[in-house]
Amino acid sequence: QCKPEMEVWVKGIATGEDALLAVHHRVDGIVVSNHGGRQLNGAMATLDALPEVVDAVRGAIPVHIDGGIRHGTEIFKALALGADFVWIGRPVLWGLAYNGQEGVELCLRLLRDEFKLCMGLAGTIKVSEITKDYLVKVDKSGFVSRL
Repeated sequence: QCKPEMEVWVKGIATGEDALLAVHHRVDGIVVSNHGGRQLNGAMATLDALPEVVDAVRGAIPVHIDGGIRHGTEIFKALALGADFVWIGRPVLWGLAYNGQEGVELCLRLLRDEFKLCMGLAGTIKVSEITKDYLVKVDKSGFVSRL
């Protein structure tokens, strides 16, 4: 146990089994992450791991996602798949490298604008309205099915 003012979060969760262990050990929250996919070639994408983790915790603790988010549409997908919060990493660093603070601000504006456009095209006006119902899966044959 930590002091009341300190929260303990576990980053690097990518399976339902690990998520259940985190809940069992009473962490305050988890971050679905493959650490940028740099550790293992072919690591599962965070968006692919997210549904299993969300299903496992069943709302017991917050689930954040970090990694693989490059566009506003991916923020929408992460929220639709059950993430409580979406972290942005590399795009912000790219913005910083491009043009310092102005580059970071541009990056965040672009992500926000893409996200708002995606929400509008989906017919949602509140983040709380974003659900899995707005997503589909395309199989190898190109056929579309609901999640």
